[in-house]
Amino acid sequence: MDLHRSLLFVPAIRENMLEKAVSSEADIVVLDLEDSVPQAEKAQARELARRHAPLIAGSGRTVHVRVNSGEQAREDVAAVLCTAVSGLSLPKVEGPQDVRDIDIVLREFELRQAIKPGQTELVVWIETARGLQRASESLTASTRVKAAALGHEDYTNDLGIQRTAEGAELDFARNLIAVAAIAVGVTPLDGPYSDFRDVEGARAELERIKQMGYKGKFCIHPAQLADVNAAFTPTPTEVEYARRVVGAYDEAEAQGRGAVQLDGKMIDVPVARRARRLIEAAAAIERRSNA
Repeated sequence: MDLHRSLLFVPAIRENMLEKAVSSEADIVVLDLEDSVPQAEKAQARELARRHAPLIAGSGRTVHVRVNSGEQAREDVAAVLCTAVSGLSLPKVEGPQDVRDIDIVLREFELRQAIKPGQTELVVWIETARGLQRASESLTASTRVKAAALGHEDYTNDLGIQRTAEGAELDFARNLIAVAAIAVGVTPLDGPYSDFRDVEGARAELERIKQMGYKGKFCIHPAQLADVNAAFTPTPTEVEYARRVVGAYDEAEAQGRGAVQLDGKMIDVPVARRARRLIEAAAAIERRSNA
């Protein structure tokens, strides 16, 4: 299982950045063919992405590619899809047909590249009011969809409102996407914090989105990765307490009881399940660290 705590955008047109990505701390390196690449340089960016994807994957990093929306998506997939690319970020999804269309394109080029059909995962980006309204439909349009992300700038632009550092204007969309994603077994991811120099603001936003149910966050600068990884990594204290919770609950269940007290707190089914998920997440991160 690939981790989705931190996802670092790397402009595919910037070869020096692509070279540095082989040693990135990100769980997923996202080669960007969309917003960070001028239209006149798209073809060159595709060539660079195809050349560097195997090098980055070969260093043990998971590689995704953010393709362009609309007709250019097919050109992007044709140029970059290979065994080194584990997934695509699909921007500006307005409804389920956008997901179905890329699913068909992916299947065609997976067969051409001798990749098992359906293996390439999708991260669906919700970036407009219309996209938000149809988020649940989009997230269930293909079994490839493994994660959903909110595009802050495009979303606020679509609504005609100011993007602020505090981000209160994103609360409704964030909550809706988190609920829609978790309801269908998809991982909710947050878009990047745009001011990478504002460390305290970024940390405050991480705490805010964690409480909404988000499991990871995109980054635009390597300096953001350490805080993002730390935010979504259970601490040793949290893991130890979770083990105590599971142990106490399992003992109570074996005795025919559905709940038990631990340190003055009631431990029942949902609390035990949350503890088990935390233990599983910590184990997955440890396996990645030891790989």
